Amino acid sequence: MKDTAHRTCRRFLTEAASFAVAASLLAGASVQAQEADQATAAPESSAPDIIVTASRVQRSGFTAPTPTTIINDAVLEARGATNVATVLNEIPAFKSSTTPTTNGVRAVQAGAYFADLRGLGSSRTLVLVDGNRFVPQIATGFGGYQIDLNQVPALMLERAEVVTGGASAQWGSDAVAGVVNLILRKNFEGLKAEAQAGTSEYGDNSEYRIGVLGGLKLGDRGHLTLALDHVSNDGVGDTFSRDWGRQAWGLVANPARATNGLAATLILPDVRYSTMTNGGLINSTTGPAAQLRGIFINPDGSLGRFQYGQYVGASFMQGGGSNEGVNFNTGVSIAPSVRRWTGYGRLSYDVTDALTLYGEGSYSKTVGRAQTLPPRNEQATPIVVSVQNPLIPQALRNEIDRLNALPQNAANQITSFNLGRNSVDIGYQRSRIENETQRGVIGFDADLGNSWKLSGAAIHGRNVYTQRVFNNRIQSNFRFAVDVVQTANGPACRAVTLGNAAANGCVPLDVFGEGAPSAEAIAYVTGTTYSRTRYEQTAANINLSGEPFSTWAGPVSIAVGGEYRREKQNTYVDPIAEVAGYESSNARSLRGHFNVKEAYAEAVVPLARDLPLLRKLDVQGAVRLTDYSSSGSVTTWKAGVTWESLSGLLVRGTISRDIRAPNIFEMFTPAVTTILTRNFAAAVDGGPVGQVPTASLTRGNRDLDPEVSKTKTIGFSYAPPFIPGLQFSVDYFNIRVSDAIAQIDPNLLINFCTGVTATPERSFYCSFITRSPAGAASVYTVDNPYLNLGYIKRTGFDFEASYRLPLEQLSSGLGGSLTARFSATRTNRFGEDITGAGYVERAGETSSAGNPRLITNSSLTYDDSMLTLQLQMRTIGKGKYNNQFTEGVQINDNSVPGRTYFNMSTTIKVAEKFELFGVVNNLTDRDPPLIPQNFGYPTAPQFFDMIGRTYRFGARVKL
Repeated sequence: MKDTAHRTCRRFLTEAASFAVAASLLAGASVQAQEADQATAAPESSAPDIIVTASRVQRSGFTAPTPTTIINDAVLEARGATNVATVLNEIPAFKSSTTPTTNGVRAVQAGAYFADLRGLGSSRTLVLVDGNRFVPQIATGFGGYQIDLNQVPALMLERAEVVTGGASAQWGSDAVAGVVNLILRKNFEGLKAEAQAGTSEYGDNSEYRIGVLGGLKLGDRGHLTLALDHVSNDGVGDTFSRDWGRQAWGLVANPARATNGLAATLILPDVRYSTMTNGGLINSTTGPAAQLRGIFINPDGSLGRFQYGQYVGASFMQGGGSNEGVNFNTGVSIAPSVRRWTGYGRLSYDVTDALTLYGEGSYSKTVGRAQTLPPRNEQATPIVVSVQNPLIPQALRNEIDRLNALPQNAANQITSFNLGRNSVDIGYQRSRIENETQRGVIGFDADLGNSWKLSGAAIHGRNVYTQRVFNNRIQSNFRFAVDVVQTANGPACRAVTLGNAAANGCVPLDVFGEGAPSAEAIAYVTGTTYSRTRYEQTAANINLSGEPFSTWAGPVSIAVGGEYRREKQNTYVDPIAEVAGYESSNARSLRGHFNVKEAYAEAVVPLARDLPLLRKLDVQGAVRLTDYSSSGSVTTWKAGVTWESLSGLLVRGTISRDIRAPNIFEMFTPAVTTILTRNFAAAVDGGPVGQVPTASLTRGNRDLDPEVSKTKTIGFSYAPPFIPGLQFSVDYFNIRVSDAIAQIDPNLLINFCTGVTATPERSFYCSFITRSPAGAASVYTVDNPYLNLGYIKRTGFDFEASYRLPLEQLSSGLGGSLTARFSATRTNRFGEDITGAGYVERAGETSSAGNPRLITNSSLTYDDSMLTLQLQMRTIGKGKYNNQFTEGVQINDNSVPGRTYFNMSTTIKVAEKFELFGVVNNLTDRDPPLIPQNFGYPTAPQFFDMIGRTYRFGARVKL
């Protein structure tokens, strides 16, 4: 039952939304602002004539050839966004790969928002703040240069510039898919405050936000700006809190494909585990213990007969009546609870009219909490129970004795059995993530006269990422605790009776029936995983730009500069995690660093002005020389052209060579050895075939080279002079990333080497497999470092259009304006061939690995001096479950329907400096399409909303 506050909030916003529809059927949260040359300015300033991100050259009137999108603070206000990531992820070119609802069941990035252009991964999108690098967030056990967009106060943001194209020549490594540059306010004066609260249709996802921005002059030449922001979100429970989640769709391996004529894998509702229950299910399938299969233990120790469903696969089944089968997502949070604090300060002083000194400081802290999985033992990892265990319930012991007494079992006695258990009584894992960032900048801006400008900055930042996972099962203790024997003093752990010092303190664990484990045993078999990563970044840069001379078509503009950067990482993990001793969230201690020295030059040369069909023709070129202490020297470059043939018609194109340098995690991850039984179809290095113990050595690689990307873009923008207010553009993009850094799954590597999977690189893969030394616990050793491997491909089209109509043009009695906007990305290719086994195309595949072919975003807005009404429509096109599947063969339903979402907002100016606003997201409460997975959410949260209709209302004061 929803509380009074929730009902009041919902009623208020529903009425506001109804009024908006009835009044004008207008609206439109402008998710994507127009092109850079069409950008709308922040309220307190006029439209900037220089967009800083697309080019280092700063010249009024120059339009860079790289497509650039601008999001200003008015867009954030219209959406009621608490951070810029909410709006960025609504741009069709972005993929919401890392958000609070995409972190999965382990929640290692709780509350984080990363920018991911073109779905190339967040480490291939460079995020800057005022053109400077920002210290990344590095989750323990994960690599990549990833900036959490939560770390910048939303009220401090003047605009975000998004360059959708390679930009390494201008900005350095990681600008493969593009750049997001967050431009902060420099000379804000006055006070701006905002408070808002919201909740979902279902009474969860409750959120409130308080933010304050203030700025004042200090004498005639000084200026101080301060901003504080706090956001609190209570998160969302598991998928069973939603109607679509309670349907429990999942995947079941067809157990009778040869006879029922159905596909190999079935997408079905009401899918549960077929191999475990909360209190324990005997799942032995071979040997004499198979006679016990299907017996489960009730809380009182009595036995029940498990009701298997219609389709029963190796691990999952459909239905099964009133049995205790459990679903994978039971108890796993859709979204974590998040508390976030951010602060920012900037002090500047004009030493002269031509020289400004400034200092900046920022602090952010995010605390995320999520519930994940309980300890689980399923078919592949059962609890092996000896019949000597004195904790076996009497009813089960009687059944074992009865079966062993049968004549046919005289020579084949039951001595042990496998037990599958979903140990909710031991407790769900709970994660707590703390992410704290401090950063300082000192710099200067100088006007040297005659168009020459000089700037420089020194930056130091530090991020501390701390992860705790409570109630995490300690694997060795669990194995000791479930292996119980009878002694004169009662039940005891077998390892203790054998004098195994590692088992000292062992407490026998009763796993027979839900609620059976004692508190002492639970304390023994669980612990708290602790890891702490400290990442530091120190950088300095200097930049000079100006116009050294002119050609017949105008001045030539250049920009030159240099940058030095040093980054280091120090990760500490607790001793148990260090040896991979927990059920999950294990990492390794890590220390590493690198430094990089860079120099760049860029030039814009005008070739024609005001000629027939050559109103304007400019060429742009940039080159950057980069020297990494870790991976050596590399050169990046970019060339572009802009051609205005007719008034308002601009044709543009670029080609660039960009890089992503290997990060510290990929280079310095220490070696971790795991031994598992793996299948060798053919002998390697004179060894045996078949199932053999194999050591897998996972490690970093200090010999990695940078990834190299080639990007091509070509397109046009047109603002027809005969239709004032209309603008549209079309751009084609083609990105190919070569020498992609990745690891290969050991099983796949073995299959490549033994010929199970065809590849022309067979000898290359065999070089990583050797015979283990004599006396080793394994037969083979598979070396599995990070490697420079294959390539990644992205191609497609971006579309944008906008039209603004002042209503007074229709009638002098009408006020305000209408603005319509549309943007779309059509993906043609979205695939890769990392291993050399062949290119795999994922365009049109609606999955975490793929991307729908068409994503659109459109809006309609009415705005006047007192009222703004907005309606936004986002569409995710239909797709396939897996492009490699044939419907009816590999899977019974290979189609994924699309979705259309509507968002609405209203802003009412109550007084000159005070306004109220309300936002309804997912106005029609559309459920996500069901894209079942047995080991994750039954949809694709990268594209679809899992929370449902949400309401938000608040107030703003501007003094």
